[in-house]
Amino acid sequence: MKFLLPLLFICSNLSLFAQPDAAKSTPYKKVEYWGEDRKQKKSDEMFRGQVQDGKSTYWFQNGKIQRTGNFKLGKEHGLWLYYYDDGKKKAEEMYFMGKKTGRAQYWYKNGQKAQDCKYIEDVPDSTWTSWYENGQKKAEEFFIAQFYNFKWQGVKHGQFSYWNEKGIPESAGNFVNDTAQGPYAGWHANGRKKEEGQYNKGLKSGRWKEWYENGSIKQETEFKGEDVYLWTLNDESGNVIISNGRGKMKIVFNNGSLRGIGNYKDGLRDSTWTFYTNTGKLHYKEEFSAGKKNGPAVHWYEDGKESIRGQYKDDLKTGTWTWLQPDGKMDQQGEFSKDLRHGHWKYWYEKLDQPEMEGWYKNDLEDSLWTFWYNNGAKWKEGTFREGKKNGGWTFWFENGKKLQEGQYVNNKEDGQWVSWYDNGMVKDQGSFKEGIMEGRWTGFYFNGKLNYDGTYVNGQKEGGWRFQYDNGYPSEMGKFVSGKREGLWVFMNHSGTMDRRGEYHLDKPNGEWVYYYPEGAVSQQQKYKMGKLTGKTTTYYMNGKKKSIARYKIFTIKEKIATRTDGKKIEKKREVSKAHGKWIYYNTDGSVMMKQKYVKGEKKKK
Repeated sequence: MKFLLPLLFICSNLSLFAQPDAAKSTPYKKVEYWGEDRKQKKSDEMFRGQVQDGKSTYWFQNGKIQRTGNFKLGKEHGLWLYYYDDGKKKAEEMYFMGKKTGRAQYWYKNGQKAQDCKYIEDVPDSTWTSWYENGQKKAEEFFIAQFYNFKWQGVKHGQFSYWNEKGIPESAGNFVNDTAQGPYAGWHANGRKKEEGQYNKGLKSGRWKEWYENGSIKQETEFKGEDVYLWTLNDESGNVIISNGRGKMKIVFNNGSLRGIGNYKDGLRDSTWTFYTNTGKLHYKEEFSAGKKNGPAVHWYEDGKESIRGQYKDDLKTGTWTWLQPDGKMDQQGEFSKDLRHGHWKYWYEKLDQPEMEGWYKNDLEDSLWTFWYNNGAKWKEGTFREGKKNGGWTFWFENGKKLQEGQYVNNKEDGQWVSWYDNGMVKDQGSFKEGIMEGRWTGFYFNGKLNYDGTYVNGQKEGGWRFQYDNGYPSEMGKFVSGKREGLWVFMNHSGTMDRRGEYHLDKPNGEWVYYYPEGAVSQQQKYKMGKLTGKTTTYYMNGKKKSIARYKIFTIKEKIATRTDGKKIEKKREVSKAHGKWIYYNTDGSVMMKQKYVKGEKKKK
């Protein structure tokens, strides 16, 4: 059935946010002009506060009115008129607080009415009538506006009729609560009947007839639930193809070549149906009984090689199905039960005579043991499923046959002890999961077996004391985590085992005094942080312990513009930054002053 979408006339609407005190504000007018000479108005709007309130008019650049109407608290309210740039009326719409409510009318540029309709809060209601530009009626539709789920909804309800530009009917039908119901008829462009039948709750029901443009009967079908019976089928010349539900049907491509051929019995497809490609090659064969696929089905590639083989029972795949690759190698094979994968299945790599995975399905979900391989034949992973989710032990391997990782799954999430290895067989990581989240003690190792890290996870985040080491066995860093963030004193070491730096953290940011060291052990720098930002005095030292420089920093709060509101006010955010501030001194290696420099808020000051 054909349904006409309401004609859309795009009418620009200016929408502003109303403020609570707008009604109390003094009204004022805002006028804009086309061009700098300010001779031709572009808009004339009334405002209260920051929102439009009162009459507003807008003009084309040629001086003709584009649209005019009233706003109330920033929303269209009452009658709005729209015009074409030649001054002819384009539309009339009634609004209530920004929503179309009441009668709306639209016109073509030639003055002919295009549509007459009604809205309730922007949804269609009552009779909608539309016309072509030549004045012929185009459509007549009926709607009911219903209040449902706290909002209005327009539903089709009643007779719907459509005509072509010559006034000849195209289609006619009926709706009940937005659903096709009852008799329907369609016509060809020459006015002859095209089809007729009944709808029941949106679905075709009972006997339907179709005709060719020349008036001869094309076919008679009958809809019974999910089944469609073909009782009569004739070609355009009147030759009988199907009569009383029996006969042989040929289906052709647009170029006239045979696409398919098969028999009808008692109105339904029966026995063998054969289909061809558009090049005339055999495509597939299927067996039918009482309109449903029953029996073997075979598909072929263009070159005549078999591609698919299986069985149907009452339109559903059953038993063993096999898919082959174009070169004849296996692609996949498995068991179906009522169109669902059920039983043993095996898949192969493309263009390789090598299995990719093998396992069992139960009601189309992976179940029990599954094994996966690399394309070189080495085992990749193996484990058990239950109802489509990994459950139980799983093992993963490298291509060289060494274990990659191993552990337990519960409902597709790691649970319990897990271990991973390097491809030389050395342990890489080991620890526990709880419902897919790291929990408890975890240790990691380098390729050579040396400890990498040692610490505890709580609910997936590092917690408590942690230590990290280099691959030579020397410690690299030590400290404490709280909820996954560094907290308190942390010590960092060099690869040779000497101190590199130490300092305090708070919420994963340097906070407090930090000391840095030369590889030989002497202090190289001292500085202070406040939540990751330098503050106060920073002192650097030469290797001999004498001061190298003194720098001073201060944290300032700055404002940054991030957006501008509709009323022109800036939206800003505050941010803290560390800047050089105060006296900076640089020393020679003998302790004498080399240079002094003063900074104010990050800028150098002239001496």
